[in-house]
Amino acid sequence: MPTAAIRLALRLSLSDKALVTHAANVQGVPVSVFMRNAVLREAERVIAAPQVVPNGSTRR
Repeated sequence: MPTAAIRLALRLSLSDKALVTHAANVQGVPVSVFMRNAVLREAERVIAAPQVVPNGSTRR
């Protein structure tokens, strides 16, 4: 069974889009693939990092 996909949209300045496009070209991948990889990598980093809670302790 194929996996359903959803579409996300975001707004970028022209300079940000140029930067992302250049980076995707350097890696030889489409912008959408570059963006997906970057977003998933960052999401995993955030989830794995210790989180500071209001009382000053940390949790994982």
